[in-house]
Amino acid sequence: MADDVASGHALVERAHSAASAFCASANRMTSLHALLVPTAPLSVNLLARHHRAVSMAFGGGVPRDERFKVGDWQEGAGGLPMLADAQANLECVIDAMLAYGTHSIVIARVIRARVSDTVAPLIYQDGRYL
Repeated sequence: MADDVASGHALVERAHSAASAFCASANRMTSLHALLVPTAPLSVNLLARHHRAVSMAFGGGVPRDERFKVGDWQEGAGGLPMLADAQANLECVIDAMLAYGTHSIVIARVIRARVSDTVAPLIYQDGRYL
């Protein structure tokens, strides 16, 4: 089992064999929030260690219309952008949203998942990349 998890195979199998879900929060003041509604498709790209430039671009480091110029973005099966060499890609459909303070909690059903064989996630903690 540990070897399967390290290679990502167990995670992909679970996403296809059982109802897998993804949960995140989104600030209600962002422009992205208006697009997050139940039944809407959602693409989640988990960044790998070598994606620091992608993280910085989407964190406000470049103008919004230039963000997808950083990294190897491709069109996923559902037509949404997928980062080709991401740590993992999740193609989801939003099932529910719950307003909580300044944010909304977004619960999405995972339709398809791809997980890299190499486990090297990008981690940002306490204001810096690890």
